[in-house]
Amino acid sequence: MLAASAIALLGLLAGGFSWPGALEIDGRALTALPEPERPAGVERLIERHGIKLAGPFLLPLLSDPAPEVRAYVGRLLVRAGDPTALAAAVDWLTTPERPPADRALGLDLLSYAARLTAPARRAIEQAIRDRDAPLRLRALEALGRHDPLPSWPVLLGALDDDSREVRLAAVLVVEATAREHAADDPQALRLATLPLLERLDDADRSIRLAALRALGALRDPRAIPALVRIASEQTIELRTAAVDALGAPAMGTAPALTALVRFSRQRPPDELARHADLALGEIATPAAVAALVATLAAPPVPEEAKLGLLQAGRAAVEALEGVVVHGTPSSAVLAAELLGEIGDRRATDTLSDAIASPESGATAVRVAIEALERLKDPSAVPALARAAESAQADVRLQAFSALAALCDPRSVAVLEGGLADSDPRVCASAAQLAGLLDARRAGPLLADKLADGASAPRAAAARALAHTGGAPFGRIRAGLAATATGPARDPAELEALGDALEANVTAADSAQVDEAFLAADPGLQGALARALAAAHLAQALTSRAVVERLVAMVSEGGPGALAAAAALATARLSDGQATALAHAFADAPPAVRARLCAAIARAPRGAVWLASLIAGPDEPLQVRAAAAWCARDLPDARSALEAAARGPQGPLAANARAALAVGPHGGNGWRAIRLRTPAGAPLGGRWVTLDGGAVPVAAMTDETGVARVGGLSDAAPGGWRADGLSLQAGPTGP
Repeated sequence: MLAASAIALLGLLAGGFSWPGALEIDGRALTALPEPERPAGVERLIERHGIKLAGPFLLPLLSDPAPEVRAYVGRLLVRAGDPTALAAAVDWLTTPERPPADRALGLDLLSYAARLTAPARRAIEQAIRDRDAPLRLRALEALGRHDPLPSWPVLLGALDDDSREVRLAAVLVVEATAREHAADDPQALRLATLPLLERLDDADRSIRLAALRALGALRDPRAIPALVRIASEQTIELRTAAVDALGAPAMGTAPALTALVRFSRQRPPDELARHADLALGEIATPAAVAALVATLAAPPVPEEAKLGLLQAGRAAVEALEGVVVHGTPSSAVLAAELLGEIGDRRATDTLSDAIASPESGATAVRVAIEALERLKDPSAVPALARAAESAQADVRLQAFSALAALCDPRSVAVLEGGLADSDPRVCASAAQLAGLLDARRAGPLLADKLADGASAPRAAAARALAHTGGAPFGRIRAGLAATATGPARDPAELEALGDALEANVTAADSAQVDEAFLAADPGLQGALARALAAAHLAQALTSRAVVERLVAMVSEGGPGALAAAAALATARLSDGQATALAHAFADAPPAVRARLCAAIARAPRGAVWLASLIAGPDEPLQVRAAAAWCARDLPDARSALEAAARGPQGPLAANARAALAVGPHGGNGWRAIRLRTPAGAPLGGRWVTLDGGAVPVAAMTDETGVARVGGLSDAAPGGWRADGLSLQAGPTGP
């Protein structure tokens, strides 16, 4: 017998496989487990076989001598809807001879039931009327876990219970039910109004407060006289609760409004006034809105009055428009601000008129523009365009910000004036708008702004040019030359300038770009190196002086090394230049070494060099992965690619397979993506997969957050992915 028990225990405790008869063996094993181990045994049984199959073996445990086991098993079964367990719970609760602990356990199980049967509901209702107060309290808690409406009369009877705890629990269940079912059966719910009104005179303060909250949830106008009385006479805690209870559209009758308006006008505003403002916003009738709007004319305006108007929402729009037109300067500003926050486009015309009105002060105009920016209504564009030509710089700045939010193509009409603005802030905002609109015709004007004496317009123009294109390289070069003797550009501006150059130069500019690169200050050579990479994409870089300078930049390190490495990918290297590149490569950081792999592929004996990098176990993975992709059309590297394709390193194996699949039939295009955190910081060291012509290629982002892959199809950019990152950026490339 002992041996049989041991085998059964082993069957239950062993892990997740099963065999014919395993369920029966596992089920019988439960009875052999020591009492403290039974809950864990039950859990394993259910995990292996499911609650439905395990149910017959769990039912006997409802008679287990240990209350903890009965409770655990009972909860599992009633949650699963087992009728036997539900009937057992009803029996425990309704049998008078049962000990109190069993009756309480029956209520506990019924509270966990997925659905109450008619006998189960009757058992709970009977317990609510029981002589034992603790049992009545637990019965109310159990009823509150289900829908109390079918037991509404019984619940309302508990509001008059002798026990203070039971009365409070009953009020709380009524309140929760009223809030959950307010739209389902308001007439049935309002049967609770009169019993709750009686509780307003309860000896217990907590019950009076709870009754006030419940009356507020019921929204029965019959309670208004009592609520107004309490709001006028009782302690501040009860008064504010009564005011809160009045805050509903159904309560907006004359007596309630009169009282709330009286409370709202208290100056300085006290706690009751603040609650009254919020209640008026909930009521949101024309009279309630008018009372709130009146507070805007008497600064300081309580925050709750503004919140009340926001709560009123659409119902407050017309009244607020009237304040914008006819109010005091301060109230008009507040009204315009609120209209923007409410977000109803019916206010567009009024706000547009306020911008053009000669009676509007500068602050009112700016706030009206900001409100239109929130509304994003295209019909506001003409008014905003006129504001962009205002005599006041702050108004012009706000107008360009709003136009940028709308991003309407008609806004191109103001770009020329904005880019010529004497205020650097306005000029930068106009450049930003040009970029958002992809306004290619503005390219030459943006190129001219690269000569601006202020950093903000220059950087904004550069960022815009990366989107618009259309800037002749000669004008870009002239802009750079004009500021050659000025203060050094910061890294962010240089990065934007590199983006702009990359997006605007063409193969026809290659000779000019070579010349400009050699003549440039070292601080600008990094950005111009990116121009070299774009200009020589289809036409090899052959200038010895340019190549030698690029190799030197790699050797020197710093922010220009990555750009120089990318430019060298377009060069046709001599033996001597390849040797110099090898020395520079040896000392370069991994990101630069990875970027140089494309240049190595074009160098003499580059296939052997790349093959050694692919196979080199001490080489960083990002370099090996880059080498694998760059060796795609080099027959002498094929054996190294085949070995890498079978290897365990994900990015290396993926790139090797992509290289073998593409072979010499890749493309001349390239893809790049820049990853940033939500705060704008670059995300370096992250693997990204770029899809070019259905060929996925892996690359790691560098210190600037950029991952770049060349040799892809010239077709439209494919997708990208990066594990653990949301899609808040998109691929860029020609």
